[in-house]
Amino acid sequence: MAQIGHTGKLLRERKPHAHNRVTNAELFFDLVFVFAITQISHFLLAHFTPLGALQSTILMLAVWWVWVYTSWITNWLDPDQTAVRLMLFVLMIAGLLLSTSIPKAFEGRGLAFAVAFAAMQVGRTAFFTWSLPAAHENLRRNFLRILIWLSVSGVFWIAGGFADDQARLALWIAALLIEYAGPVSMFWVPGLGASATAVATIGSIAMWWVYFHIGAEFGSERISQSEDPGRLARRAYTYLHLPIVAGIVISAVGDEVLLAHPDGHTDIKAVITMIGGPLLFLVGVLLFKQSVRGRWQLSHLVGIAALAVLTPFAHALSPLMLSTATTVIMLVVAVWEAWSLGPKTAHSDATSA
Repeated sequence: MAQIGHTGKLLRERKPHAHNRVTNAELFFDLVFVFAITQISHFLLAHFTPLGALQSTILMLAVWWVWVYTSWITNWLDPDQTAVRLMLFVLMIAGLLLSTSIPKAFEGRGLAFAVAFAAMQVGRTAFFTWSLPAAHENLRRNFLRILIWLSVSGVFWIAGGFADDQARLALWIAALLIEYAGPVSMFWVPGLGASATAVATIGSIAMWWVYFHIGAEFGSERISQSEDPGRLARRAYTYLHLPIVAGIVISAVGDEVLLAHPDGHTDIKAVITMIGGPLLFLVGVLLFKQSVRGRWQLSHLVGIAALAVLTPFAHALSPLMLSTATTVIMLVVAVWEAWSLGPKTAHSDATSA
């Protein structure tokens, strides 16, 4: 069954209403990630100074980023295929080299850390770009942009590995800025344009922020302090979470439509998924937070209204433009909530609960 080349056999077979099975290879890679996090905690303990805190932050951001990218790409690939499994094993070896280099990353093991990190980021993305069949040309172009960005940052990682002290710190900070600026800039590359992939990623981050920010944390506190926590939790976390989960599922379908035809015609499926998913999600989160806070979140109401106003104009936009518009709306809601539900507001609510 193992296939090498652009046959599409390296990609997971996606079936409606089916969940991807997590393989042993993927679980082992997650253990490597846990080991790396443990190494960072040991590094911070041994360098408990302002400079050590900055260095630990750089290491944490690097390890987190390589894990996020790897988890994202393995969600597309089929780990049961020999080529994919070999790729994962190579990543594990590089991950172990990276993890064991963390305690001395700013000393004698800096080059080993940098080479391992750059090899994981560039090698994994290059493998996925090569694995995509001709039918996924748009997706291949998207990952080619990502590959270029990661290759540029890799130069700074490796240069930092050769450098000493302050120069290494500066070069690795520059590398991280490139890594994290990629999605925000939509991985724009001269001659290749911007990725649709980045729009989907930023939209997912915005949804995560809207749900998990201070409002959701406060909901748990309010339920624990309620005279009837069972009734409140039952309403908030069962019935009212249905539209939230449904919105996430529909939004994921919208991301698939976007990646397949970013510059094509916006049909009814694109409109329903790209607007309906975020709309349903916001309605669910609005009702959830109202049930636990006793007030309607204005930012969510405005976001719902903006999505409704966007609907009549959706057919005139390309899928990429439509997805960008809904992503901007979700980002506005997230930033608005972060401002309106700051620590002082949350503390005041918790005190009055």
